[in-house]
Amino acid sequence: DKSIVHVLSGMVENNCTKLPKNNVIAVDDKYWIREYVKIGKLLGKKKFAIIGPNDNISQIMIDEIISQGLTWHPDCHISDIKSIQKKLPQIVKKYHIDAIRCSGLFLPQLATTARKIPNFQPFFPFFGTEEVYSRLKEEYNYLNFSFVFEHLDDFYYRLGQESAQKVFDMVLSKKEFPTLKLKI
Repeated sequence: DKSIVHVLSGMVENNCTKLPKNNVIAVDDKYWIREYVKIGKLLGKKKFAIIGPNDNISQIMIDEIISQGLTWHPDCHISDIKSIQKKLPQIVKKYHIDAIRCSGLFLPQLATTARKIPNFQPFFPFFGTEEVYSRLKEEYNYLNFSFVFEHLDDFYYRLGQESAQKVFDMVLSKKEFPTLKLKI
């Protein structure tokens, strides 16, 4: 909209000395991890396993499992790719695992092992593009993959729209504003 662009550029030029040096709209790029747990819980899943490195993503997921009131057992995190074949059948049997998050590098080993576990079809979410999802569904058709997030292109389009709206709202308010970090 030309009037908004005009107002926006005018506001920035007229108030440039008043504006803070940095205003940041940050993407919450760990949103999908928390969504995985929430969606799994909505589907009645209660026993989660994590197969992947000891990293920030795994820790965020563990924190979300606990914050959702679900029980977390530390031995349900397999961080060594070589131990998947031995440990996965044990934790599936002991904890009745019904949901798994797996790092991409660990997926072939998980798939090989999961195929040998009778009646094991955990909730297995996929976040990303439909093309990759379709390929995985075809290659590992015995795993219970679920495309539970919006298409990645739609996510970035929506993120751009919401971010732009926040910027316009701040500038059009004609108020001085402190540096903000907005999580979308």
